[in-house]
Amino acid sequence: MPDYRTRRARRFLTVIFALFSAAAIPLFSACVSTERHKEGVEWVYETINRNYYDIDNDDRTYDANAFLSAAKEYSIDYAVGKYLDIYSDYYTAEQYKKVLEEDAGNRSDVGFSCNFAQGKGAFVTRVTGNSPAYISGLRAGEWISGYLKDGELQPFESSGEVSAYIASLKENQTFTLVSASDPSVTYDIRLSSYTASYAYMASGEGTWDFVSAQDGGLSLAVSSRGAISYLPSGAAYIKLSQFYGGAAEQMRVLVKQFNAGGYDTLILDLRSDGGGRVDIMQEIAGCFVPSSVRAICAEFNDGSREYAYCKAPSAEYRLRGGVKVYVLANTRTASASEALIGALISAGVCGYGDIFLSDYSEEYLDWLESTGSAPLTARTYGKGIMQTTFENYNGEALKITCAKICWDNGRCIHGVGLTADDGCVPVPASWLHTLDDGELRAAVDIIKSRA
Repeated sequence: MPDYRTRRARRFLTVIFALFSAAAIPLFSACVSTERHKEGVEWVYETINRNYYDIDNDDRTYDANAFLSAAKEYSIDYAVGKYLDIYSDYYTAEQYKKVLEEDAGNRSDVGFSCNFAQGKGAFVTRVTGNSPAYISGLRAGEWISGYLKDGELQPFESSGEVSAYIASLKENQTFTLVSASDPSVTYDIRLSSYTASYAYMASGEGTWDFVSAQDGGLSLAVSSRGAISYLPSGAAYIKLSQFYGGAAEQMRVLVKQFNAGGYDTLILDLRSDGGGRVDIMQEIAGCFVPSSVRAICAEFNDGSREYAYCKAPSAEYRLRGGVKVYVLANTRTASASEALIGALISAGVCGYGDIFLSDYSEEYLDWLESTGSAPLTARTYGKGIMQTTFENYNGEALKITCAKICWDNGRCIHGVGLTADDGCVPVPASWLHTLDDGELRAAVDIIKSRA
């Protein structure tokens, strides 16, 4: 069978931005620990020695003595970066406070992320729902040539320029980005605080989206714009971007709308969903799976196990019986997203053949390789481990890997992910995301052919 993990049999994993923030707060709520009698290096050192689950890692091996020496001589942050895995982090009290705010959905930023491709511009990889960028009309898949200053285009020439420009922006400042594909298209974005939205639904008739409400929260907005005309009859599409903030509540509301619309087919888009909190994943899984079904099993370094069950809401927020579910995923589908897929498969809600994987073009794979990233394609990321955040009495926090995660059927996908070898279906994708989303259309064509 072909190896769909990489194009050139390179098996190492690379850090993908926005993926690893997915485990920045406790994944099992009972795991938060406050040790008021410990400080600094000693507290971090003892916390790691008691709880760290040392995964097989090519370039980092935990050495307790070396870690302690590095933490004392340099800094805790340096030691964590050098000796723990790429999913672990140390936060100062100020940093951790910001992490908690953002994970609760309270944000103050531009609301989008991008990478740079030489000769093509900056391509938008993510736009957070209800953010200033989202409200401006900017979407993942757009290419940006630069920004306007005094009416003149200031082109972006590197990733560093994009980052520096965004970092220079101030609260309530408005700036204008210019589309690289069509210079007449611009996006006016005002940097401001907002409540993030993590899910929306579309059908052949319109969209259901979450927007800012007068009380400061979110309310559901229905629009005839954004309809996906080529969806099969009776089908609706739901995009889930992360497992944070109000994601579970938003998903329940959309499932209720799905049921009310009488749809019989659901296309669940988990592409570039890097995961998040396990408790939110349990609630979202409960929209599809009975509460008696185990979502995941956590295996700790002392051999003990802990199970996380699906948390089913009341009947009106659960997908009604007989609905056909399909899933879209890519190499940035990770962690809680993969756990949700595992719960759906373990419960028989969908099969491997109902999962569509982005199979990237040679152009995109060449660009990935040019950046030093592994040219992975036609698979999910493969994150089957769990992080827990421990908080010290002074507000500092340590996020470390504490367990291996298995699906209810016993499978651990860490370092492997889901591939065509499992029976998943590769779908051509020209880039990570595109505005016309030809990848979704290709998946829909396959779904229609099965009818």
